[in-house]
Amino acid sequence: MKFSVNSSTENIRQKAEKILKNMPDDLRPDVAHDMDTLIQEVQVYQVELELQNEELRQAQHQLSLNLSLYTHLFNSIPVGALIINKSGTILKANDFFCNMLCLNNQEVEGKSLVNFIADDDQHVFYSRFASFFKSPDDKLLTLKLYCRLEHSFRDVEITGQKMTGNLLINKNFGVGPFRLLTLIDKTRQNKMHEELKISKSREILHRDKLELHRLMFAQVSSQLSSGMMITDIDGKIVFTNPALSVITGY
Repeated sequence: MKFSVNSSTENIRQKAEKILKNMPDDLRPDVAHDMDTLIQEVQVYQVELELQNEELRQAQHQLSLNLSLYTHLFNSIPVGALIINKSGTILKANDFFCNMLCLNNQEVEGKSLVNFIADDDQHVFYSRFASFFKSPDDKLLTLKLYCRLEHSFRDVEITGQKMTGNLLINKNFGVGPFRLLTLIDKTRQNKMHEELKISKSREILHRDKLELHRLMFAQVSSQLSSGMMITDIDGKIVFTNPALSVITGY
């Protein structure tokens, strides 16, 4: 760190000498002592200012690093993340949320969250949002988001938490309270769940059909006058009708 005190000290000395020159003898102080003291005080004060300035620069640098880290983490998490105010306006949206809607940040931030909710679910948002915003802990909103570009829906689970302090997000939005929302995309999971339900239903239907065919076959074969036998690939008897038992005596 470099301190430039010589030039300012010299200027002070020149001004002081000029004042003393025009001062009556009986009012003149001990120039040598007072000037040395004054110069020392000025030098100490200037060093203090330089130290404070250096601390401010370091603090500003650290704040810049923290902001970069926050922005990176905010946009890297694999879930949607929003900062909203009490009116439901999106003040900050991460990349994951924007990608869910096939939009960019400029098209999302500053807009109301309800604008991106499917029409059929907007009444759920309006009826529950005030209570959710006031006390978000242990509360869950399940809604559908609408992606206009793809004409598709996203099933999301929304949780929230309070953001402490008066965080200034943007001078146009003012100060809090704010809430941090986390939106988990459940679309794929729900689709797999529905497909599994359909698969199980088809399996049950197929089993019922097989059972029906077995009963029909058993009924028809029981009425035949000729014997009937069914074996597996190894020749093991797996079915005989009543007529065969009568004929063979077994």
